Amino acid sequence: MDSELNGIYVSWRNPKNGGGFFSFLSSVLGHLKISEELKRYPVIDWETHHKGLANNQIVLGTSNVWEYFFEPVSKYKLSDLINLENVLYSNGEHPDNIGFPYSKLAWVQPLFRTYIRFRKETSDFIEFSTQSLELGSKTLAVHFRAGLDMRTMPNHPIPPTREQIITSIDLALESREYSNIFLACDVEDEIFRLKRRYGNLLQYLSAKREIRNGDDWHFLEGPEKYQRGLEVLADSYLLSRCGGLIAGNSGVSQFAEIMRDPGNTFPTILISNGRLSGNALLAKYQFRLRSVLPENFGGFKTRNSHFGASS
Repeated sequence: MDSELNGIYVSWRNPKNGGGFFSFLSSVLGHLKISEELKRYPVIDWETHHKGLANNQIVLGTSNVWEYFFEPVSKYKLSDLINLENVLYSNGEHPDNIGFPYSKLAWVQPLFRTYIRFRKETSDFIEFSTQSLELGSKTLAVHFRAGLDMRTMPNHPIPPTREQIITSIDLALESREYSNIFLACDVEDEIFRLKRRYGNLLQYLSAKREIRNGDDWHFLEGPEKYQRGLEVLADSYLLSRCGGLIAGNSGVSQFAEIMRDPGNTFPTILISNGRLSGNALLAKYQFRLRSVLPENFGGFKTRNSHFGASS
């Protein structure tokens, strides 16, 4: 190894701590910052401890899930470590330096643009996905996380309700700043409901989704995991190509803000409903209960007061 930096820093995260694709990706950003502070070459390990991500299947010639989608973040790859000395491993936890909402941290977007590069296959998939879409500054981006798992997972941010999404879209359209809508949603029934309301204004990516809220395909094994990774990356990237964003607190919407062009002011309606209880039994029914309660008795607020610029 040359003497430019002081060895290797390996970023990994214990999957037993839970988290989706973008939660793991946010951990990588935190560890990349740590590697800079330590003056070490970063290496991302989504293989050794990550059987739950893809069961160590070989995709595109690698079983490191990071390299399914992204280029290595330095001149060293995970497969190089066997021949290297002075290797320091992270502790497997989510770093404390990248709390939510991390898109607002000043260092995050520049660091993402420095280190994170899609593989050609990922870029080709995203480019192919955009061919039938009309996206631009007059497109309103909407991320609607409607799957049952996000409405019952302890400590998870509570996703928006359909009523909150519709009210926010109507408010944005009233501004006459938008001529169409790009929707990223994980449940087919919800897409069809919004399609009936907004007609040809609504666009979305062709992808595998739950048919109805509660049909759990999220934890399927096999090649579907790689495909779903591509699809959720494409959704987030396409959200970032629009002129405004409506979303709840999620990694998909956070990375849409991170991947937006620096000059894009990206007006945003953020629907914040708090977090589900840490008690699994309470969390299971909390969303359902608040959905039927009136607003002044703990129910969800239906109207946001403004459509403001993202900082």
